[in-house]
Amino acid sequence: MTEDRMREIETRIRDTPNLPESEREKLLGLLATVREEVRRLAASHADDAHSITHFLAASTHEASRPEKRPKLLEAAQHGLMASVENFETSHPRLFEAAVVLANMGL
Repeated sequence: MTEDRMREIETRIRDTPNLPESEREKLLGLLATVREEVRRLAASHADDAHSITHFLAASTHEASRPEKRPKLLEAAQHGLMASVENFETSHPRLFEAAVVLANMGL
């Protein structure tokens, strides 16, 4: 299920209109990092890996909506950051990628 959700996120990023190609490529690169790190995390923390992908999907959905809902995006970003904060030391690439994604508006 986690991999399915990651593919959905990737598709949403690829299909978002009016997203500059350079930003799209950067987002897809960060997503690749998150995907790799979530796979590793899932072996020992399946529920946490699921939460991370859930909040990343919600954040991506809210950021790419034609009609923006800032409070929903903020809630999804907060959930994403809360879901990765315990892994700052053990999975620093995951944490850093999530921070950059949030800073880019996802």
